[in-house]
Amino acid sequence: MAYIDTIDPRPHVVGDLIIFTGTYNCASVDTGTTDLSSMCSSVLSVTVNNDTDGDATGGGVDGDFAIIPAGTATFVVDAISGSTGKWLAICKR
Repeated sequence: MAYIDTIDPRPHVVGDLIIFTGTYNCASVDTGTTDLSSMCSSVLSVTVNNDTDGDATGGGVDGDFAIIPAGTATFVVDAISGSTGKWLAICKR
């Protein structure tokens, strides 16, 4: 399987910022990239909330975290295989 993400089609706009929400599923992989480049110019911040029971101590070990490659409108979820959850991204329009 692969990394699967969803992006809510109803973003929230605050001045020159835009906020997106969605879900992720690291099905049989431990990293995956969510691409927001068709909707914004760069990602400033991402919050990842794991909802897989038992993943509690930290990203890459048995929890999840997000990496934002510099100057991009993407983010990488780093998790253990099989993790699922929700994300919120604050971006520049």
